Amino acid sequence: NLDEVKDSIIKIFDAIKDTKINKEEKEKIIKEIRDIVDIETKVVRIDEQMIKKKSAEEVKMMLDEAGLAVTTYFSDREYYTIPIEIWKLIIKNDFVNEKKWIKDRYDCDSFSKSFVARTAEHYLINGCGECWGMTPMGYHSWVILITWDEVFFYETQTDEIFKVSEKGYKTDIIFL
Repeated sequence: NLDEVKDSIIKIFDAIKDTKINKEEKEKIIKEIRDIVDIETKVVRIDEQMIKKKSAEEVKMMLDEAGLAVTTYFSDREYYTIPIEIWKLIIKNDFVNEKKWIKDRYDCDSFSKSFVARTAEHYLINGCGECWGMTPMGYHSWVILITWDEVFFYETQTDEIFKVSEKGYKTDIIFL
């Protein structure tokens, strides 16, 4: 409950004010608390009724129907999917796109992997994965989102969600 979190933080801040540590240490502790709160309060709460389980075979059929009959590595037997509206909420509250792009150190594949990992970590949703292929910008990595009945592409660096056929992305390989 966010109200309980807020009340606890106020009590912690009050306790820190009264302690006999130097100003720099207090500021460091307060910054760490704020960072934790920022991360935790951005997590969207998903009702279990909004999650539908699909087998890897069902997901493969969805990919084929979307024109994505490409090499796909399935790491799970079952995939937990959510409607596109819920994906949009998660993306709106996620901050992967705010990371700084650094050539070869934190570039397109790092953005994609971070989003996929965060989704598993915070939501226990594995209905997304990393794609590789040719785009109008060149060879690139982006995310595929599996919904209850459709697949979408998601550009993690710009937060743009689009239909598989919309932007000229040609998928070579998918890791789910």
